[in-house]
Amino acid sequence: MESHLHWLFLCDLDYTYVLGKGEDAMNGKIQEIYQLLLSETDYLKEAGKDIEKAVEYFLQKNSLCLNEKEYEEIRDQLFIVTGFTEEIGFVKGFQYAVMLIAECYAAKKLL
Repeated sequence: MESHLHWLFLCDLDYTYVLGKGEDAMNGKIQEIYQLLLSETDYLKEAGKDIEKAVEYFLQKNSLCLNEKEYEEIRDQLFIVTGFTEEIGFVKGFQYAVMLIAECYAAKKLL
């Protein structure tokens, strides 16, 4: 069963690679906003609960051949990956919103 644990994900994720190398300063500020929302508000808690339920459902449905330790390791890896993808989605969505606002502003100035 050990080989099944390795197909999942490595926890050493590189934001610069995923987000783009030229956008480090902006990404850092957006990530700060995300972390603030995550730690100091209830804004993202509902989404987190939905993700947690989905992970647990997936694992329970597919865990017939996993012992408790393997189950917990895979669950933890899935939570890390879903947290990472949630943050990347926030950053990319924020960037897209800023682009749309800039385009709307530029279009308004042209009229």
